[in-house]
Amino acid sequence: MSVTHVQAIHDASCPEIAPLECSLEDIPDHTHDQSLTLLRLEPRFTAGLGRGFALGLSVPIDLKVARIRYQLTDGSSYVPSYAGLHHRDEDLFGLGDSRLELSGYRMIPTAPITLGARLGVVLPTGKIEDNPFEAQARGEVHQHLQFGGGTVDPTVGLELILRGVVVGMAGRFDGRFPLYQNPKGYRGPVRLNATLGPIFRLPKPVRQVQLVVLARASWMSAEFWDGEPGENSGLGTVGAGIGATWNITPNLAVSGMLNFRFFEHARGAQFNQPVAGTLGISGFFQHQKKQSVN
Repeated sequence: MSVTHVQAIHDASCPEIAPLECSLEDIPDHTHDQSLTLLRLEPRFTAGLGRGFALGLSVPIDLKVARIRYQLTDGSSYVPSYAGLHHRDEDLFGLGDSRLELSGYRMIPTAPITLGARLGVVLPTGKIEDNPFEAQARGEVHQHLQFGGGTVDPTVGLELILRGVVVGMAGRFDGRFPLYQNPKGYRGPVRLNATLGPIFRLPKPVRQVQLVVLARASWMSAEFWDGEPGENSGLGTVGAGIGATWNITPNLAVSGMLNFRFFEHARGAQFNQPVAGTLGISGFFQHQKKQSVN
Protein backbone atom coordinates (compact mmCIF):
# COMPACT_ATOMS: atom_id res chain seq x y z
CA MET A 1 0.00 0.00 0.00
CA SER A 2 1.31 3.48 -0.81
CA VAL A 3 0.15 6.96 0.19
CA THR A 4 1.26 10.06 -1.73
CA HIS A 5 0.22 13.69 -1.30
CA VAL A 6 1.19 16.19 -4.01
CA GLN A 7 0.40 19.83 -4.69
CA ALA A 8 0.65 22.12 -7.69
CA ILE A 9 0.21 25.90 -7.89
CA HIS A 10 0.23 27.52 -11.32
CA ASP A 11 -0.82 30.78 -12.93
CA ALA A 12 -3.94 30.98 -15.07
CA SER A 13 -4.76 33.70 -17.58
CA CYS A 14 -6.82 34.29 -20.71
CA PRO A 15 -7.21 33.06 -23.34
CA GLU A 16 -5.39 29.78 -22.69
CA ILE A 17 -7.16 28.83 -19.49
CA ALA A 18 -10.72 28.88 -20.89
CA PRO A 19 -10.92 30.09 -24.52
CA LEU A 20 -14.72 30.14 -24.73
CA GLU A 21 -15.32 31.90 -21.39
CA CYS A 22 -12.50 34.37 -22.07
CA SER A 23 -14.19 35.39 -25.34
CA LEU A 24 -17.41 36.19 -23.44
CA GLU A 25 -16.13 37.93 -20.30
CA ASP A 26 -13.12 39.56 -18.69
CA ILE A 27 -11.43 36.96 -16.45
CA PRO A 28 -8.62 38.42 -14.30
CA ASP A 29 -5.25 36.69 -13.91
CA HIS A 30 -5.37 34.20 -11.04
CA THR A 31 -3.81 30.98 -9.73
CA HIS A 32 -4.86 27.36 -9.35
CA ASP A 33 -3.88 25.70 -6.06
CA GLN A 34 -4.54 22.00 -6.58
CA SER A 35 -3.79 19.10 -4.23
CA LEU A 36 -4.02 15.40 -4.92
CA THR A 37 -3.83 12.53 -2.42
CA LEU A 38 -3.16 9.10 -3.93
CA LEU A 39 -3.87 5.90 -2.01
CA ARG A 40 -2.88 2.67 -3.78
CA LEU A 41 -3.47 -0.89 -2.63
CA GLU A 42 -1.60 -3.30 -4.93
CA PRO A 43 -2.14 -7.02 -4.33
CA ARG A 44 0.56 -9.12 -5.98
CA PHE A 45 0.35 -12.81 -6.73
CA THR A 46 3.46 -14.82 -7.61
CA ALA A 47 3.76 -18.45 -8.69
CA GLY A 48 7.14 -20.19 -8.70
CA LEU A 49 7.97 -22.04 -11.90
CA GLY A 50 11.15 -23.72 -10.72
CA ARG A 51 14.81 -23.16 -11.65
CA GLY A 52 14.69 -19.61 -10.27
CA PHE A 53 11.77 -18.46 -12.45
CA ALA A 54 8.45 -17.04 -11.32
CA LEU A 55 5.32 -15.54 -12.86
CA GLY A 56 3.74 -12.57 -11.09
CA LEU A 57 0.54 -10.55 -11.42
CA SER A 58 -0.18 -7.24 -9.67
CA VAL A 59 -3.59 -5.53 -9.71
CA PRO A 60 -3.53 -1.98 -8.28
CA ILE A 61 -6.60 -0.43 -6.67
CA ASP A 62 -6.48 3.38 -6.54
CA LEU A 63 -8.25 6.11 -4.59
CA LYS A 64 -7.60 9.67 -5.82
CA VAL A 65 -8.74 12.61 -3.68
CA ALA A 66 -8.52 15.92 -5.57
CA ARG A 67 -9.09 19.39 -4.11
CA ILE A 68 -8.85 22.81 -5.84
CA ARG A 69 -8.70 26.46 -4.71
CA TYR A 70 -8.58 29.59 -6.86
CA GLN A 71 -6.91 32.87 -5.87
CA LEU A 72 -6.36 36.26 -7.44
CA THR A 73 -2.81 37.54 -7.77
CA ASP A 74 -3.25 39.57 -4.54
CA GLY A 75 -4.00 36.37 -2.60
CA SER A 76 -7.74 36.89 -2.21
CA SER A 77 -10.16 34.03 -2.82
CA TYR A 78 -11.73 33.83 -6.26
CA VAL A 79 -14.21 31.56 -8.03
CA PRO A 80 -13.96 31.83 -11.84
CA SER A 81 -16.96 31.22 -14.04
CA TYR A 82 -15.31 28.13 -15.51
CA ALA A 83 -14.74 26.54 -12.05
CA GLY A 84 -15.20 22.79 -12.41
CA LEU A 85 -14.25 22.81 -16.07
CA HIS A 86 -10.63 21.68 -15.52
CA HIS A 87 -10.46 20.69 -11.86
CA ARG A 88 -12.98 20.03 -9.13
CA ASP A 89 -13.23 18.62 -5.62
CA GLU A 90 -13.73 14.92 -6.23
CA ASP A 91 -12.94 11.44 -4.96
CA LEU A 92 -12.15 8.88 -7.68
CA PHE A 93 -11.92 5.12 -7.12
CA GLY A 94 -11.02 2.33 -9.51
CA LEU A 95 -8.54 -0.22 -10.82
CA GLY A 96 -5.19 0.87 -12.23
CA ASP A 97 -3.30 -0.90 -14.99
CA SER A 98 -2.35 -4.48 -14.06
CA ARG A 99 1.12 -5.92 -14.62
CA LEU A 100 2.02 -9.47 -15.68
CA GLU A 101 5.70 -10.29 -15.32
CA LEU A 102 8.08 -13.22 -15.76
CA SER A 103 11.16 -13.02 -13.55
CA GLY A 104 14.28 -15.10 -13.18
CA TYR A 105 17.15 -15.06 -10.66
CA ARG A 106 20.56 -16.76 -10.72
CA MET A 107 23.23 -16.96 -8.03
CA ILE A 108 26.85 -16.69 -9.18
CA PRO A 109 28.59 -19.83 -7.81
CA THR A 110 31.98 -18.15 -7.34
CA ALA A 111 30.77 -14.88 -5.73
CA PRO A 112 28.07 -13.67 -3.31
CA ILE A 113 26.12 -12.14 -6.20
CA THR A 114 22.58 -12.72 -7.43
CA LEU A 115 21.45 -11.49 -10.85
CA GLY A 116 17.82 -10.99 -11.80
CA ALA A 117 15.88 -10.08 -14.92
CA ARG A 118 12.20 -9.40 -15.60
CA LEU A 119 10.09 -9.22 -18.74
CA GLY A 120 6.42 -8.34 -18.71
CA VAL A 121 3.48 -6.36 -19.97
CA VAL A 122 1.20 -3.73 -18.47
CA LEU A 123 -2.44 -4.62 -19.13
CA PRO A 124 -5.06 -1.87 -19.79
CA THR A 125 -7.38 -2.51 -16.85
CA GLY A 126 -7.54 1.15 -15.72
CA LYS A 127 -10.16 3.64 -16.90
CA ILE A 128 -9.09 6.06 -19.65
CA GLU A 129 -10.44 9.50 -20.60
CA ASP A 130 -11.07 11.53 -23.75
CA ASN A 131 -8.57 14.16 -24.87
CA PRO A 132 -8.91 16.87 -22.17
CA PHE A 133 -7.21 19.56 -24.27
CA GLU A 134 -9.74 19.26 -27.08
CA ALA A 135 -12.57 19.45 -24.54
CA GLN A 136 -10.91 22.50 -22.98
CA ALA A 137 -10.84 24.28 -26.34
CA ARG A 138 -14.60 23.61 -26.72
CA GLY A 139 -15.35 24.86 -23.21
CA GLU A 140 -16.49 21.41 -22.01
CA VAL A 141 -15.98 19.70 -18.67
CA HIS A 142 -13.06 17.29 -18.89
CA GLN A 143 -10.92 14.99 -16.76
CA HIS A 144 -7.10 15.02 -16.52
CA LEU A 145 -6.86 12.18 -13.98
CA GLN A 146 -6.69 8.77 -15.60
CA PHE A 147 -6.47 5.35 -13.97
CA GLY A 148 -4.67 3.71 -16.88
CA GLY A 149 -2.99 4.20 -20.23
CA GLY A 150 -5.32 2.07 -22.34
CA THR A 151 -2.50 0.16 -24.07
CA VAL A 152 -0.52 -3.05 -23.64
CA ASP A 153 2.98 -1.81 -22.74
CA PRO A 154 6.13 -3.98 -22.58
CA THR A 155 8.24 -3.73 -19.43
CA VAL A 156 11.80 -4.78 -18.59
CA GLY A 157 13.77 -4.95 -15.38
CA LEU A 158 17.24 -5.84 -14.11
CA GLU A 159 18.52 -6.51 -10.59
CA LEU A 160 21.90 -6.92 -8.97
CA ILE A 161 22.15 -8.15 -5.38
CA LEU A 162 25.44 -8.37 -3.46
CA ARG A 163 24.88 -10.63 -0.46
CA GLY A 164 26.58 -10.05 2.87
CA VAL A 165 26.21 -11.26 6.43
CA VAL A 166 25.83 -7.74 7.85
CA VAL A 167 25.96 -5.38 4.85
CA GLY A 168 24.86 -6.06 1.29
CA MET A 169 24.06 -4.02 -1.80
CA ALA A 170 21.11 -3.91 -4.18
CA GLY A 171 20.62 -2.23 -7.55
CA ARG A 172 17.51 -2.21 -9.71
CA PHE A 173 16.38 -0.84 -13.06
CA ASP A 174 12.82 -0.78 -14.43
CA GLY A 175 11.41 0.50 -17.72
CA ARG A 176 7.93 0.80 -19.25
CA PHE A 177 7.62 1.51 -22.97
CA PRO A 178 4.23 2.46 -24.51
CA LEU A 179 4.42 1.80 -28.26
CA TYR A 180 1.10 3.08 -29.62
CA GLN A 181 -1.85 5.32 -28.76
CA ASN A 182 -5.06 4.03 -27.20
CA PRO A 183 -8.53 4.29 -28.83
CA LYS A 184 -8.95 7.81 -27.40
CA GLY A 185 -5.69 9.08 -28.93
CA TYR A 186 -3.50 8.88 -25.82
CA ARG A 187 0.00 7.39 -25.62
CA GLY A 188 1.56 7.32 -22.19
CA PRO A 189 5.11 8.37 -21.30
CA VAL A 190 8.17 6.16 -21.36
CA ARG A 191 9.13 5.55 -17.71
CA LEU A 192 12.66 4.69 -16.49
CA ASN A 193 13.55 4.14 -12.82
CA ALA A 194 16.83 3.13 -11.15
CA THR A 195 17.84 2.55 -7.52
CA LEU A 196 21.12 1.61 -5.84
CA GLY A 197 22.12 1.34 -2.20
CA PRO A 198 23.28 -0.72 0.79
CA ILE A 199 21.20 -3.16 2.81
CA PHE A 200 21.94 -3.58 6.52
CA ARG A 201 20.97 -6.64 8.55
CA LEU A 202 20.62 -5.75 12.23
CA PRO A 203 22.28 -7.89 14.94
CA LYS A 204 20.43 -10.09 17.41
CA PRO A 205 17.82 -9.88 18.90
CA VAL A 206 16.40 -7.93 15.92
CA ARG A 207 18.20 -9.88 13.21
CA GLN A 208 14.89 -10.32 11.37
CA VAL A 209 14.94 -6.58 10.54
CA GLN A 210 16.75 -5.21 7.47
CA LEU A 211 17.38 -1.53 6.74
CA VAL A 212 17.93 -0.13 3.26
CA VAL A 213 19.16 3.26 2.03
CA LEU A 214 18.70 3.90 -1.69
CA ALA A 215 19.75 6.53 -4.19
CA ARG A 216 16.96 7.02 -6.75
CA ALA A 217 16.76 8.46 -10.25
CA SER A 218 13.80 8.50 -12.64
CA TRP A 219 12.90 9.90 -16.03
CA MET A 220 9.50 10.17 -17.66
CA SER A 221 9.03 11.41 -21.21
CA ALA A 222 6.17 13.59 -22.35
CA GLU A 223 2.81 11.94 -22.92
CA PHE A 224 1.04 12.37 -26.26
CA TRP A 225 -2.52 13.16 -27.34
CA ASP A 226 -3.27 12.52 -31.02
CA GLY A 227 0.45 12.63 -31.75
CA GLU A 228 1.07 15.97 -29.99
CA PRO A 229 3.02 16.30 -26.72
CA GLY A 230 0.68 16.82 -23.79
CA GLU A 231 0.94 19.98 -21.74
CA ASN A 232 2.69 19.77 -18.37
CA SER A 233 4.17 16.30 -18.98
CA GLY A 234 7.74 15.05 -18.86
CA LEU A 235 9.73 14.79 -15.63
CA GLY A 236 13.20 13.88 -14.37
CA THR A 237 13.97 13.38 -10.66
CA VAL A 238 16.85 12.51 -8.32
CA GLY A 239 16.25 11.50 -4.73
CA ALA A 240 16.76 8.96 -1.98
CA GLY A 241 14.79 6.46 0.03
CA ILE A 242 15.09 4.88 3.46
CA GLY A 243 13.16 1.80 4.48
CA ALA A 244 12.93 -1.29 6.62
CA THR A 245 11.73 -4.86 6.26
CA TRP A 246 10.67 -7.04 9.18
CA ASN A 247 10.72 -10.76 8.42
CA ILE A 248 8.12 -11.86 10.95
CA THR A 249 8.33 -15.49 9.84
CA PRO A 250 10.14 -17.17 6.94
CA ASN A 251 6.88 -16.81 4.97
CA LEU A 252 5.66 -13.37 6.11
CA ALA A 253 7.25 -9.91 6.00
CA VAL A 254 6.21 -6.29 6.56
CA SER A 255 8.07 -3.43 4.87
CA GLY A 256 7.91 0.35 4.69
CA MET A 257 9.74 3.03 2.70
CA LEU A 258 9.99 6.81 2.66
CA ASN A 259 11.16 8.40 -0.61
CA PHE A 260 12.49 11.96 -0.89
CA ARG A 261 13.08 14.08 -3.98
CA PHE A 262 16.10 16.37 -3.89
CA PHE A 263 15.95 17.54 -7.51
CA GLU A 264 13.35 17.51 -10.26
CA HIS A 265 13.16 18.96 -13.74
CA ALA A 266 9.59 19.22 -14.96
CA ARG A 267 8.12 20.26 -18.30
CA GLY A 268 5.40 22.82 -17.52
CA ALA A 269 3.43 23.08 -14.26
CA GLN A 270 3.26 19.76 -12.40
CA PHE A 271 2.53 18.43 -8.95
CA ASN A 272 5.29 18.87 -6.39
CA GLN A 273 6.06 15.59 -4.60
CA PRO A 274 8.86 16.06 -2.05
CA VAL A 275 7.96 12.97 0.04
CA ALA A 276 6.12 9.72 -0.67
CA GLY A 277 5.57 6.71 1.57
CA THR A 278 4.80 3.03 0.98
CA LEU A 279 3.77 0.19 3.27
CA GLY A 280 3.70 -3.45 2.20
CA ILE A 281 2.87 -6.92 3.50
CA SER A 282 4.19 -9.96 1.64
CA GLY A 283 3.86 -13.67 2.20
CA PHE A 284 3.96 -16.92 0.30
CA PHE A 285 2.54 -20.38 0.57
CA GLN A 286 4.48 -23.35 -0.70
CA HIS A 287 2.47 -26.03 -2.46
CA GLN A 288 4.07 -29.41 -2.86
CA LYS A 289 2.72 -32.15 -5.05
CA LYS A 290 1.70 -35.27 -3.22
CA GLN A 291 3.87 -38.22 -4.04
CA SER A 292 2.04 -41.28 -5.13
CA VAL A 293 2.64 -44.46 -3.18
CA ASN A 294 2.94 -47.58 -5.30
